[in-house]
Amino acid sequence: MEKMCEFLGIEKDDISSALTRRSMLVEGQFVFITLTMDKANETRESLAKMIYSGLFQWIVDTTNTRIVAQTIKPTESMLATIGVLDIFGFENFKVTTVNPLLVVFAS
Repeated sequence: MEKMCEFLGIEKDDISSALTRRSMLVEGQFVFITLTMDKANETRESLAKMIYSGLFQWIVDTTNTRIVAQTIKPTESMLATIGVLDIFGFENFKVTTVNPLLVVFAS
């Protein structure tokens, strides 16, 4: 957890609180509710998925920008897509998450 906090630039106590408690605003006061172990695990998994999704989108955007910038003057639609060639053919993803890419790599 320390490596993750260092990588994300957040304090360990802050992430621990965010993953194990939920806050609600009730009559102008914040009320904190401790999550069950299952709910805390769901929150952790959601955070991990969001981080991987954001990282994947950054990789796609950076790759597209660099490829297009080296070849031709980019248009808006060119910067929003990446193509992946797998054993089933060529696919273009305008919007995607990390899951389809992992499926392609696993194939």
